[in-house]
Amino acid sequence: MNIRNWLRTCNAEWTQHFDVDSDEISKALFLAIEFGDWQSTQILALAQLDIDATDHMGDWTALMRAVHEGSFETVKLLVELGADVNLRGALEPDKDFALNLAAYARNQEIFDYLFPLTIAELQKVAVKTLDRN
Repeated sequence: MNIRNWLRTCNAEWTQHFDVDSDEISKALFLAIEFGDWQSTQILALAQLDIDATDHMGDWTALMRAVHEGSFETVKLLVELGADVNLRGALEPDKDFALNLAAYARNQEIFDYLFPLTIAELQKVAVKTLDRN
C-alpha cells in the first residue's frame, strides 16, 4: 500500500487537515507529530525523502516540532533516520534549534539525549537557556 492509500484509510484526527491527493508527506509528518499520532509519525518519517524538510513557514524541522511537542520517541526516531540536530529555525536562529527547544521546555530526557549529538556552540547556548529557566 502506498502512502496516499494508507492515509485514505487512516482515521486519525489530523488527517482532516491534510489533502491525501497531494504529495505533501512533510506536511502530514508535521501534523502527525503535532497530534501525537505515533503510528502515523513512524510511517511518514520513513516515507519522508528529506527528513530535515521545514514546515510551511520554512522555519522548523520535524525534529524541532517533536522536541516542542515533548515526544521523546519521535525525537529518537527522527535522529535515527538522520535528522540534523544542529539545524536552526529560520525565524529565530539564535533560539530555535532542537537542544535549545528542549531547554526551554525543561525536558531533561530530550535534552540529555540531544546534548552529546549537538555541536559545542549550540550546547553552550542551550545550557544557558536551561540555567535561566
